Amino acid sequence: MSDWQKQVLFTFVESTGLDIYRAWVLSDKKEPLEHVIKQAQSLMTGGIKQYLKIND
Repeated sequence: MSDWQKQVLFTFVESTGLDIYRAWVLSDKKEPLEHVIKQAQSLMTGGIKQYLKIND
């Protein structure tokens, strides 16, 4: 993977995690944190797998 592709991947992981956390906080933490984490992991894993597949 090129340096640019790595940077895109790291930026995605970092910003997505923070954005999901911010959304959870702004929703007054109505969902259990464990549920939020599982959803975030599922979304991020799917996106990362697809990204790695197209940049292989």
